[in-house]
Amino acid sequence: MCSQDFQPGEMTPAIDSPVDGNLDGEFESVLPIFNLRNRLSALVIDSSISCRLIQKGLLRHYGVQTEDAEDGLAARNLIAKRSDPFDLILIDNSLPSIYNGHDTIRALRGMGITSKIVGMVICWCATVREDRMCGCAPAIREVLDAGASEVIFKPVSPGTLVAILRDLDNQF
Repeated sequence: MCSQDFQPGEMTPAIDSPVDGNLDGEFESVLPIFNLRNRLSALVIDSSISCRLIQKGLLRHYGVQTEDAEDGLAARNLIAKRSDPFDLILIDNSLPSIYNGHDTIRALRGMGITSKIVGMVICWCATVREDRMCGCAPAIREVLDAGASEVIFKPVSPGTLVAILRDLDNQF
């Protein structure tokens, strides 16, 4: 859903500010207020650098230690090198590599990863009447069948992330 990628330090036309993964300052007034009680860590897996920067910025705004990977293979390598598991893994289902989102989820579960894995799916169903079948249902089913804890829709809203963080924070 983040269709145009920007490199760190570039100016984005939409917000006319540097892209650095830091959403503090002028955005604080539109972000939900939430304070973590526990230290949480997250991994963002998305092939789009702009999506990764936004998602990392939101997570870091709430105090979550966050790392990222651009594809499933990089994510598997990063996880294999860590001594501590991530509390949360956000993964785009549309990864354009050997391991797409649901294949990566399946591989992570096969490695024994028990982290909360949240699949991110692009879905336009909000514009379709409720009495019609949602066209993204197969993608949602693939992600859940692969072992995701839940599925959210892209673009990811701050409120959606806060709900996930609140749930994780209450588990510790």
